[in-house]
Order: sequence, then structure tokens, then C-alpha cells
Amino acid sequence: IRGSGLIRDYLEVSDCVKSIIYHIDKPAGIYDIGTGIGTSTIELVYLYELLSGKRFKIRTIPADESEPLSMISNNVVPHISLTEGLNRLIDAESSDNGVVL
Repeated sequence: IRGSGLIRDYLEVSDCVKSIIYHIDKPAGIYDIGTGIGTSTIELVYLYELLSGKRFKIRTIPADESEPLSMISNNVVPHISLTEGLNRLIDAESSDNGVVL
């Protein structure tokens, strides 16, 4: 994991799509969307491991110095929680739809 302590705002893809649809008729621009909740990369991996029962051999390397330590949206959209999003991913992985992690 590059930059295991970096904090990011993880958005479930269906929430991203909803936001795109909402903004489609808005003026062109850059739209900051997210949950408003920051999670470190390593926390994300640990949560996935906890929910899926899978274990990964984790190796960390430093983040690039140009990367911001934290990126959290201040324009919160209704969201699916990180736990729910990961559970959906895990369910998709176990179904026969070709999603593999």
C-alpha cells in the first residue's frame, strides 16, 4: 500500500452516478462530491479483511511527497456507508458476475 496513512473520502459508485445525474444539467465545472468521512488506506484494507474474512499480506511504502495527506469532500451527497459499499462488493465477488478482487 502506497501511503497507508493517507486519508481519503471513499464514495460508492452508485452514489457517484447519482451525483453525475444530479449535476448533468448544472453549469460545467468541477464538482467535489463525497461522503465527508475520511478513511485511511490501511483502515480500508482492514475493514475489507474484517467483512470478507480474507487476509492480505500487506506491504507499505511511503506516499509521494506531493500527495495531500487528507482529501475529504466538503460537498456531501447522500451516501452508502463504506461498510455497506464493501459488503456490496463482497456480495458481488461471491456471485457469478465476474467481479474479482
